Amino acid sequence: KTVVANFDAQEMERVNVQALPWGPTGAAECDEIGFCDVVLGSDVFYHSNLTELAVWTLRRLGAKCTLISFAAREGSVLDFKSACALHGMTLGKSWHVAGSEVERADLLFASSDIWIYQIFP
Repeated sequence: KTVVANFDAQEMERVNVQALPWGPTGAAECDEIGFCDVVLGSDVFYHSNLTELAVWTLRRLGAKCTLISFAAREGSVLDFKSACALHGMTLGKSWHVAGSEVERADLLFASSDIWIYQIFP
C-alpha cells in the first residue's frame, strides 16, 4: 500500500516490491527479478539462523546498493557481518540509532537500538 501511495503509475513500472524466500529456495524468484539498482530492507533479521540465508538472497539479487536495517538483538551485528563476509558482500557506511531516539507513540518503552548498513556485492 505504501509504495502505491508514493509512486504514480509511470514510476511504478520501475519499482518492484515483493516478499522473497531467503536462501537457495528463493533462487527462482531472484532470477525472475534480475539485477536491481537498489534494495531496501527494513527490520530484516529476527533470527540469527536466517541471517546467512537473507544475505545469500541479497548477493543473488546483485543490487548496486543495498540498505538494510535491523534491530540490535543479541549477536545480530556479528551474525550480519559474518554472513556478508561469507558471501563476499562489502560493507559500506553504517548508522546506529539508539532505541531511545526512536519516537513511537505506540510503544510503552524504548525499542531496541537500530543498525542500518549499506552493502555492495
